[in-house]
Amino acid sequence: MKAFINNTTALVLFLLPLSHIFAADTTYKVNQIPEDLLINAKAVIRNSHIEFEIKSRSRAIKTVKYAITILNKNGIRNSILEKYYDKFSRISNLKAVVYDEEGEKIKRVPNEDIHDFSAISGFSVYEDSRVKLIDPKYLEYPFTVEYSYTITYNGIINYPDWIPVMDYGISIEKSTFSVLAPSDIVFQYLENEHAPKANNTLLEDNNKLFEWSLENYPAIRKEYYSKPIQSLTPVVYIAPTIFKISSQVGYNTSWKDFGSFVEQLNQGKINLNEVTKQKIRGITSKVSDTLDKIREIYSYLQNNTRYASIQAGLGGWEPFDAETVDKTKYGDCKALSMYMLALLDAANIKGYYTLVKAGKNKEEIIEQLPSSQFNHVIVCIPSKNDTLWLECTNQNIPFGYLGTFTDDRYALLIADTGGIMVRTKSYSKDDNQQIRTVKIRLDNWGDANADINTAYKGSFYDDYLPILRDDYKGKEQKIYKKLYSTGLNINSFSHEEVKNSIPFVLEKLDVSFSDYGVIMGNRYLVRLNPVNAAKNIPSLRTERTSDIYIRRPFTEIDTVFFEIPSDYRIYKTPDDVSIVNEFGSYYSKVDVNGLNLIYTRRLEINAGEFPKDVYDAFVDFYEQIVKADNSKAVLIKK
Repeated sequence: MKAFINNTTALVLFLLPLSHIFAADTTYKVNQIPEDLLINAKAVIRNSHIEFEIKSRSRAIKTVKYAITILNKNGIRNSILEKYYDKFSRISNLKAVVYDEEGEKIKRVPNEDIHDFSAISGFSVYEDSRVKLIDPKYLEYPFTVEYSYTITYNGIINYPDWIPVMDYGISIEKSTFSVLAPSDIVFQYLENEHAPKANNTLLEDNNKLFEWSLENYPAIRKEYYSKPIQSLTPVVYIAPTIFKISSQVGYNTSWKDFGSFVEQLNQGKINLNEVTKQKIRGITSKVSDTLDKIREIYSYLQNNTRYASIQAGLGGWEPFDAETVDKTKYGDCKALSMYMLALLDAANIKGYYTLVKAGKNKEEIIEQLPSSQFNHVIVCIPSKNDTLWLECTNQNIPFGYLGTFTDDRYALLIADTGGIMVRTKSYSKDDNQQIRTVKIRLDNWGDANADINTAYKGSFYDDYLPILRDDYKGKEQKIYKKLYSTGLNINSFSHEEVKNSIPFVLEKLDVSFSDYGVIMGNRYLVRLNPVNAAKNIPSLRTERTSDIYIRRPFTEIDTVFFEIPSDYRIYKTPDDVSIVNEFGSYYSKVDVNGLNLIYTRRLEINAGEFPKDVYDAFVDFYEQIVKADNSKAVLIKK
């Protein structure tokens, strides 16, 4: 439910002061945790109390106290506190206390062990963003760490959401969230389908209080092909309707209005000097097609700038102007996108500054709640035939390719008239392909040599990039891991990157296999899929708690040519396999041509969300694939 908060809430004549939520029971004996909360749990939130008090459109105070019991080593990361702040926020009263299994106090973390450093050290030139970090450094499980702190905001773009379940494998004994606001402050909130409903009251002092509470919430086990934890657990999103940071005032009444705030911040930033403008005009005058002009400008951007995080200005929202980037030759996503827009403008080409929530997990923004939900900026150039998207922070990314970092999600295009909700490019299973050809020569003793040529396209290209950018030894190790196969030895490898709009890497391997085949008397068993056989079934057939979520579609195509020893003939090959269902399709077959076997395989997986009720069918699909992928041909001695 989405609600806009106003003065229609009921008057309450008497209410306990807000400080009552911090009078928590500090008994942290592990044996007092209900048994239901230990199932599938790596940690338990014993209590968590968050109070967000809105003072004005630009000022607020967030007070937090929570305790988490770490049950085993899988939860150790959740014992560490990281809190970010900048020049518009200040963290104070930060405390951490560690308790043992019996709830006895072990230590208070001293101030000298509270680390404070740049949130982006090593990448940034201008730094306003910082982080306070506490690692209790205690490993005698189970143990509990209690944190408390206050954050004071003096300049606000967004409000904190309530996300009580921070990870898979974490259960909740008790968690509360409250928002206190003056009667003249209007804000909006959205409870997801799993969240409790707000308890709204109007206090005697005319302040408005909203409270949410969650108790005895069991841990959720992470399942194969599931959505992010926030999609499966209670979350309350809140946002200001009107906000103020520094002297700038913005509105979240619509995406158009929020976009107008961003457009206002960008005013005057396309201020490129005449020398660079003439340089761009000279470069683009050599080509007539608009797309080719944009390609030349993008190449200029990549060859003349580099990425550097710049967390300065209005909470990291205001970009540096194009002239500054032109002089310094670096910038963050905002500055480099603005510079690209200025270069395009010099060639009379219109582009648009576009906000997006980046990340490979493809988390969507909340469309119903216009607000600051973005973490990245790209450039959009609409056209009659297709929309062109440009990632401006990566000097290596191919022209017009977004990849898994920003593909197929809602984004906010910033036009002169405000924000316009758009969707970035999605890549089909024909775009995301792994195409492999193997020529394998078997000897009389079960060993083999092979040439393996593979094209990695689209999302497979993205996955291959860590190999492409590594040194020789690192590349070799990563290829071994990627192609894990019994007895495999890489004799040599090479690769070529092709930067098309759907880029790909061509990998060439010269390999040898020891004991590739199994000789049993006069028979020779040969596995047909040398390096791409599916081995893992999604999971055992347990009760599924969440829907099946496949983020991206893809296709795998394998063709394997076997040259068999002259002393053998082909005795038996497996039957053709054909499987088609809602999850995708699978085909494999074997053709015989004299002393040669030709094995072909094609796997297509569809993207989408499938109800948990069909999970058994999903597992069946993968079981059939694993069985077919591990089939063998039989040779017999002449």
